[in-house]
Amino acid sequence: SFNLKEICETTAALIRDPNHDVMQTLPAPDFIGGCQIIYDESALRQVYETGKGGIKLRARYEYDKSANCIDVLSIPSTTTCEVIIEKIIDLVKAGKIKDIADVRDETGIDGLKITIDLKRGVDPDRLMAKLYRFTTLEDSFSCNFNVLIGGVPRVLGVKALLEEWIAFRIECVRRRTYFDRNKKAEKLHLLKGLEAILLDIDKAVKIVRETDEEAEVVPNLMIGFGIDEVQAEYVAEIKLRHLNREYILKRTAEIEALEKEIAELDEILKSKTRIKTIIVKELKEIAEKYGQPRKSIIIYEDIVSYTEEKDDVPDYPVNLFFTKEGYFKSTASSTQDLLHHHEGIVLQHGLAHLDGDGRHLAVLLRLNAVLHLHGLEDDDRVASLHLLAHGHLDTGDRAGQRCLDGVGRIDLGSGGSVVRRLLDELAQL
Repeated sequence: SFNLKEICETTAALIRDPNHDVMQTLPAPDFIGGCQIIYDESALRQVYETGKGGIKLRARYEYDKSANCIDVLSIPSTTTCEVIIEKIIDLVKAGKIKDIADVRDETGIDGLKITIDLKRGVDPDRLMAKLYRFTTLEDSFSCNFNVLIGGVPRVLGVKALLEEWIAFRIECVRRRTYFDRNKKAEKLHLLKGLEAILLDIDKAVKIVRETDEEAEVVPNLMIGFGIDEVQAEYVAEIKLRHLNREYILKRTAEIEALEKEIAELDEILKSKTRIKTIIVKELKEIAEKYGQPRKSIIIYEDIVSYTEEKDDVPDYPVNLFFTKEGYFKSTASSTQDLLHHHEGIVLQHGLAHLDGDGRHLAVLLRLNAVLHLHGLEDDDRVASLHLLAHGHLDTGDRAGQRCLDGVGRIDLGSGGSVVRRLLDELAQL
């Protein structure tokens, strides 16, 4: 849905200028629930031009510091309070969110409200960032403007829809004007018949009184005053008490005003510009009478962008070991001696040498798997990985060449290219 006032302003602007950019006066839809709209110009322009696409909606919330709770005051129109609360409960039970003490629906006469009680020391903005990601507090509204035009189903963009409405409204105003013009012309015709008997009221009374049959009254009036049947019928239906000069003068005084109005309506029917002016005027009146401020707040991507923070992990020394059996193992310094006692350690490497995201370690593990799969002897495999783990990654130097020589001592087939690709990948880290 869209805001009525913005729609009226946009339609009026299109009537004045067919090349008007509708996004200037119609920035985004407006939902009755009052949720937030994440502004994405490319996505909105696609909806406006094609009639299809999606718009991201986000719930609006406030943090009550005194009660240490979050009050969700509006939600996307694509979801319900029950769905949101049920999803939050599932997340808490699954252990994905541990910062919520309670959640309940407090919707009442004051409007929608979902209250989320927080545990002590919880950052409300950080929690809402998680809830936006894992629940329908942030959702996408799909648009499909499928309409019937001339009985044919079509999908139109916003501008095309407004243009179709303008064409329809022009025809409506023309037909309305034509109807009003005909009604006024009919009234004018009757009043001119009434004006005719003003010259001799006594003659009209005499004709009615001296006519023998009721069916002859209208024909006799037509003959006596030179008026047509419709006018004669109107005169014959006038009450006797109204057959006085004052009543007739009062009614016939409308003739001049009616003639001016009919002439004005004829000019409107001849001019499409006059019809458009009437439509613009009516749109302005509707906007002033029924227009309301936007309920959905528009927010921009740079404001709503957030980065999910990683949970804090205790920082302690860890060592990586490679055993004779071809396994990688990690252990804290306190258990290092125990591992040395039970395992044959052939390679020890501090994790401090590996980059934080573990890419270095991941490539080492993949390389070990390839070498083991293609039957490289344990000693050669261990020696190769030892060089790699200590940073000798340049396959052009002697250390790297020894690694390749050790790999090349068996026929790896297609595995050889895989190994070299992994070596190159390590070299780039």
